[in-house]
Amino acid sequence: MGSLLRPVTNKMWLYLLLLSALILGGCNSRFDTNSRDDDDGPTPPPVEEDTVPPTADIAFPAYQAATDDVQVLVTGRAADESEITRVRINGIDAATSNGFANWSVTIPLQPGENQLVVETADEFSNIDPAAATLLITSNKPIIEPRDVVLDSTNDRVLVVDPGLNAVVAVSLSTGIQSVLSDNDTPNADNPFDNIRAITVDEVNNRALTIDGATKAIIAVDLSTGERTILSSEGIPDATLPLRNPFGLTVDAANNRALVTDSVRDAVVAVDLDTGARSILSNDFNPNGTNPLDDPRGIALDLANNRALVVDESLIAVVAVDLITGTRTVLSDNSTPNATNAFSAPGRIALDAANNRALVNDTDLDAVVAVNLDTGARTIFSDSTTPNSADALVDPLGIATDPTNGQALVTDGAINPQEMRVRVISLALADGDRSVLSYGGSPEGDPIYMDSPVGIVLDEGNGRALIASNDSTTELGSVFGLDLFTGSRAIVSDDNTPNAINAFQRVSDLTLDSARNRALVIDRDLDALIGINLSTGARTIVSNSSIPDANNSFSFPSGVELDEANNRVLVKDLDLDAIVAVDLTTGARTILSDNTTPGPANPFGGSGRIALDPTRNRALVTDRSFASVIAVDLTTGVRNVLSNNSTPNSINPFADPIGIALDEPNNRALVVDIDKVVAVDLDTGARTVLTDSSDPDALNPFIFALDITVDEANNKALVTASAGINNVIVVELDTGDRVVLAR
Repeated sequence: MGSLLRPVTNKMWLYLLLLSALILGGCNSRFDTNSRDDDDGPTPPPVEEDTVPPTADIAFPAYQAATDDVQVLVTGRAADESEITRVRINGIDAATSNGFANWSVTIPLQPGENQLVVETADEFSNIDPAAATLLITSNKPIIEPRDVVLDSTNDRVLVVDPGLNAVVAVSLSTGIQSVLSDNDTPNADNPFDNIRAITVDEVNNRALTIDGATKAIIAVDLSTGERTILSSEGIPDATLPLRNPFGLTVDAANNRALVTDSVRDAVVAVDLDTGARSILSNDFNPNGTNPLDDPRGIALDLANNRALVVDESLIAVVAVDLITGTRTVLSDNSTPNATNAFSAPGRIALDAANNRALVNDTDLDAVVAVNLDTGARTIFSDSTTPNSADALVDPLGIATDPTNGQALVTDGAINPQEMRVRVISLALADGDRSVLSYGGSPEGDPIYMDSPVGIVLDEGNGRALIASNDSTTELGSVFGLDLFTGSRAIVSDDNTPNAINAFQRVSDLTLDSARNRALVIDRDLDALIGINLSTGARTIVSNSSIPDANNSFSFPSGVELDEANNRVLVKDLDLDAIVAVDLTTGARTILSDNTTPGPANPFGGSGRIALDPTRNRALVTDRSFASVIAVDLTTGVRNVLSNNSTPNSINPFADPIGIALDEPNNRALVVDIDKVVAVDLDTGARTVLTDSSDPDALNPFIFALDITVDEANNKALVTASAGINNVIVVELDTGDRVVLAR
């Protein structure tokens, strides 16, 4: 009877009650139907109905990531034992082959930030409309910022980028970048070829841009990004075609745009309705006084009924009367004097409230303030004014935002491909600088992805640890990369927590969780350095004098923990060896080199190490021999697992560097310049998991260096440190890629 009393289902209890009624019905002389509550025995316990909606975890990509694609693959799994019957993201149903224990779906994206919301349901019709969420930014971050203009109606600035041939919108409140218009957005009509300048025509809800290749004024709808030709050599006719248009501004009172043309040495007026062109001012109009020589930036000074033109050849700001076209020199290197002389002035913006114009100077790496009455120049912002923080490197475009008390400057930085390009906010009160936005992900993160070379998973702290070298100072550091958001925080550098045992040039790192530390190889110091994961404090674990000089490192390149043997294994280029380092004492012994235990299958170059404990071996990449070499952890015997003839020549290596074990899929994953190659752990056979054409060309590796595997979420994280420095997340089944950080 015990099994019959279990609260199994409503149907079973109904059956039992009906059976009881039939039995009792045969004894009608002994029972009063009105007293059955007292005589039918104990009341069955209530049925425990399931009212809790099922939950789900997202495995790929990450809570916050970026992609150059217009869609993203999302994968996940059930987070508990409840039976999910439906997973839906933003209204699109996910597919599954195992009852939603795992699921996947591809979601289309809009330019900019996309919030994806996971909805789950189960067999009892319990629904969680927001079981999980993630943020995906679909964008092409600025790489070559030029001109910039305020679009106050939409709380943003618009940046023109000839590298992308795009107008990129940057939110004034968040710094997030999104493409407003490029040659795919919203369509391919009237494409940009060499976009170089921008202004806003508020009355007509559009931006006006200059295309240097087609010599055209292209209008961009501020709502849709749709492009139309306002004025070109054939629109509306061939009269006064633009020769080398550079800067423009809107003179709404006169229903025209004013365009500087450095070949015509002129300010050209373009009718906002028809696109018809006429000369406002050149060498002959109204006369030859103060002729322009190479006009570039232009801004309106309506209070004085003039346009202010920066002339690069004259190294001057020239005032042009809006009615007559008469030219006067407002400021040059002798007007009113030589104080704070220009060197290479470019773009200009008006700060009317402070009675000044602000001029970018790319030689001075400064913004120079020009008094509107006297032309006197003062340094508004440079590397020492008002301080050295967020110094300008290559100021290119400038716009003022009086409502928010700031000027916005696009800064091309040292190397645009390193994503140091920025939009910098300068407080109009004192010139104080702060970064509004730069081409990284997540947007606005203050720590640049600068030469990330090594990566290891630190699951206990929800992050990856990245070994990185600053391209300017060439000093190494280790920072934490949040696996949830992609945000970064310094764990240890030459100032964190202090300068003791500061890194020089790091190359790889591994995690020693039992001792709450990371172990970092510094190839310039020829040392293994331990980092306290809580404080960032550095201690020398092993170098040429700790504990002694035996088997000193010469050019260490890779490191891996061998916890079972209380050691780390270090690949050393100059020694052509795997050096074992005792975790307690730092003592070094040669596990395997080209004479230990014998000469067979020698090492030849630098590489990285992954441990394959099931087979009692380390797997070592060798760049010189383009191979993966298996090293017995006991004897040091070397065998070639995979090279360009073993087991065959299919999918040959080019420059294998980073390596990680993907044991659930019986393979090692090797990063090889622009791809990840899967190597079968038994046969050494190679297959390409992901490269610049598979599954597509988006979010590519430029020069991949290291890899770590997140088995729990079926994905890998890859560092790339040439071209665009970034960390890319790779889904291990499909090879799909997204950017976690750049």
